[in-house]
Amino acid sequence: MWSRRAQEYDQKINSGKLYELAEVVRDLNKKTDIIVDQSYSERQLFEKAYERLKSEIQVVIGEKAQQKMDKALKREQINEEVHAKPEA
Repeated sequence: MWSRRAQEYDQKINSGKLYELAEVVRDLNKKTDIIVDQSYSERQLFEKAYERLKSEIQVVIGEKAQQKMDKALKREQINEEVHAKPEA
């Protein structure tokens, strides 16, 4: 049931434990910035977890945290394809 999973994800996001935060990002990652397949609440939880994880990683590795995360989540290839499409 989604409402129960959403509560569990929210608890993990707010737990202060990096590995639990990473689990949420992994579980909700759709490997794309095109988020039509996700419900509003899924998108909200993913964005919350993603931004929090990104801020934690930025402390350690600096400004390239988003690029490294997108590569690990296999989101960078989709980003390149979306941005490379010529306009009609």
